[in-house]
Amino acid sequence: MDAPLTKTTGLGTIDAIRPVRVEATSTLYAMVIPDDGGGSRLAIRIGPKTMAKGSEAFVVGDKVRFTLLAGEFPKARDLMKLQD
Repeated sequence: MDAPLTKTTGLGTIDAIRPVRVEATSTLYAMVIPDDGGGSRLAIRIGPKTMAKGSEAFVVGDKVRFTLLAGEFPKARDLMKLQD
């Protein structure tokens, strides 16, 4: 049986941005430190359609919002830059 999925929203700060290359495809991931202080850094994919309303590219130190899906295999997604 599948474990129930719990969807929560979190806030954090980008600590690092790293490219991950698999064969010929390269993808950027942001390492995010959650503001709630619980747990370790989260690796969240920076996709080509992640940028909302023409904002600038993500940089280290940006405050961001993300979605955390907790279940059998937890994952973070939906990275969005917060307004200053």
